[in-house]
Amino acid sequence: MIISGGMPTIFVSNIGLHPASAQKPAGRVGSMTIGFCSSEPIRDTVAKLKARGVVFRGDVIDETQLLVANFQDADGNPFYLAELKAEYRREPQHVASDKS
Repeated sequence: MIISGGMPTIFVSNIGLHPASAQKPAGRVGSMTIGFCSSEPIRDTVAKLKARGVVFRGDVIDETQLLVANFQDADGNPFYLAELKAEYRREPQHVASDKS
C-alpha cells in the first residue's frame, strides 16, 4: 500500500502498532501509536511534511538501527516514521519455485 495524494510517498508494508497500556489507556489521545516506514530518506520526508504543515515532536532520533521521527495528526494522535539504516538492511530473499 502507498499513501501519497501529493505528499511524499510513505511505503506502508510495515506498520508498527503499540497497544494501549495502563499508562496510556484505550480511547484517549496517545493510547496507540502507529509507525510507518519511509520509502525515501527520512530527513527528506520530514522536511517535505513540515513544509505542508505536519507537526513533528522533536528532531529525527538515531536509535542504533533506525532513524525515527515522531509526529502527530490534527487531533494530536501520535505517529512515527522510521528508516532502517543502510548497514542493517537485508536484500529480500527470493525462494526458487519448482514448476515441474
